[in-house]
Amino acid sequence: MAEAQRLRDLHGTVYGYNPSLPLYHGSIKKFNEFKIVPNLEGYVDYLSHFSINPSIASKFGDSRRFYTNVKTPLRVTDQGATWSPLRLANELGIQPRNVKDPLEPYWREFEDVDGRGIYKEANRKFMEEELKGDAYVYDNVVEGGGDSYAIPVSRQVKLADAVTYDDKGVRIPLGERDNFKSNDIRYGWLPWFLGGTSAATLYNINK
Repeated sequence: MAEAQRLRDLHGTVYGYNPSLPLYHGSIKKFNEFKIVPNLEGYVDYLSHFSINPSIASKFGDSRRFYTNVKTPLRVTDQGATWSPLRLANELGIQPRNVKDPLEPYWREFEDVDGRGIYKEANRKFMEEELKGDAYVYDNVVEGGGDSYAIPVSRQVKLADAVTYDDKGVRIPLGERDNFKSNDIRYGWLPWFLGGTSAATLYNINK
């Protein structure tokens, strides 16, 4: 299993994830995609939260380890239960193009996205376009301290497990585990001829 984990880490590195900074998320539910759901206070958060500390994540249920492709996190204060895009922009000293509803200019770009996923995509676009970041990072003092990350869309994280399985219980090949197209945290296939990593490339890196 140690060799399987080493190869999984190598593959994640090739695709731009960072095995040296694992993040943890705890939940009492089993799922394969981070979607918008009300939190414990009933507030609907457009972001998914991860801790660098597995003991903090485990307060919310079974803790799972993830790798992320976050490159430009924005340092903010802990927003508690309400992560308002407008309040976050104000804290960063940025005036949104639409001060009444910062996400409104981006909704129309994602009309084909199902359900509440449109809000996550609009929030991601707002962060990239106007705040110039791809996640928030904050000192999670309320839940015990240490950095936590608030990440807008599911495809920015992938399970760090050495082995994962599909819905039928079949082991997912390593080559199908990482890319930025799929919101499934287990995998997302991008063939080498469409820009993915070929077996030969992995072999040469591994030598």
